[in-house]
Amino acid sequence: MAGWLILAILGILAVVALIGAYRSYQRTEAIKSIAVQLAFHFIGQDSGQIPPLAWHLELCSKGRSRRVYNLIRGQYRDARVFMFDYSYRVGRGKRSHMHQQTVVLFDDPELTLPRFVLIPETIFHRLGGLFGNADIDFPDYPEFSKRYLLRGEDALTIRRWFTISTMRFYQDRPGVNTEGMGNLLLYCYFHRLCPPQEWSSFLDEALEAYGRFKDLDR
Repeated sequence: MAGWLILAILGILAVVALIGAYRSYQRTEAIKSIAVQLAFHFIGQDSGQIPPLAWHLELCSKGRSRRVYNLIRGQYRDARVFMFDYSYRVGRGKRSHMHQQTVVLFDDPELTLPRFVLIPETIFHRLGGLFGNADIDFPDYPEFSKRYLLRGEDALTIRRWFTISTMRFYQDRPGVNTEGMGNLLLYCYFHRLCPPQEWSSFLDEALEAYGRFKDLDR
């Protein structure tokens, strides 16, 4: 009896694994088609294609088992544009969990961004001060400051990059995560894999964010 039960469990696990593999295959094939539509080059799974400095960004230095996959690459204005699915694992044992998100990364040698992190602000941030750098607030724009936690070492310089127009852009898009560092700009929604059919519109959204920082850098 116990033997049959074990075989049944193994069979169920095998079916679940096959379904997961098939869905992953379907997603990759759909992204290949999207890459053609966007005039991007499909690369697939290759972490070495990402600019080395990107691994010093906060998102890309979290957890372990970091993985870049479904990577496509293109060009926009002065920037190399990378769009990909990214995952990392946190916790141990039964508490281990994989986080996945679709990321757009701009590598523009003409950009000179201060190092900053912009993430949705939660009650835990307000109560605990969980991060080393204080939240950079804008008293004249309380809605932006309420929605987002903005931090970085050079607060004065960072403030100059967040114009009224840029803050309004983010107010209208709650949940965005953006990081800047030198010539790199990262844009994503935490823990959200973008459906392939939405990659084009998501890229347009990221391009709009990039354009705001790019135009300010002139």
